[in-house]
Amino acid sequence: MSTDNFHLLEPQGRLTPNKILLLVFGTVIVLTLIVVIISSRKGIEKWEPTTPQGVVQAYLTALINGDTDKAFVHLDPESKCDLQDLDRSYIAERIRISLSKSQIVGDRASITVTAEVPTGDPFSNFMTESHTLRLAQTEGNWKLIGVPWPMYDCEVKVK
Repeated sequence: MSTDNFHLLEPQGRLTPNKILLLVFGTVIVLTLIVVIISSRKGIEKWEPTTPQGVVQAYLTALINGDTDKAFVHLDPESKCDLQDLDRSYIAERIRISLSKSQIVGDRASITVTAEVPTGDPFSNFMTESHTLRLAQTEGNWKLIGVPWPMYDCEVKVK
């Protein structure tokens, strides 16, 4: 038997650079899948409807669902905005809204939300906007005051 071909044989189980690369790549894929599964199972945080955050959540949820009547009940009764103003407001069909910041001082509150809307490009980028909604507590209930997003003006009469 010739010893010239003997050096071409590799012992079983020896890790070659290709096997190491395959192992590392496989581990990265498995870890990525685990992170995606865990993060996608996070539920939407449900705020108490008696809190400023809960009022903003209920208001925006109603608008996203196209129920302006339900959203309108969250506006301050003294508001210059009416139901027709809400009907004219626009909110994207595919939108992701998250609470960024909340500040409550006495009977006043400001809730800042971040809205992410897909841009439609092939890489699924999002356009991000920040909006602050203001609330006041009247008769024990939190109500939106001013011109809350997604409205930008009120009292504009449409002919």
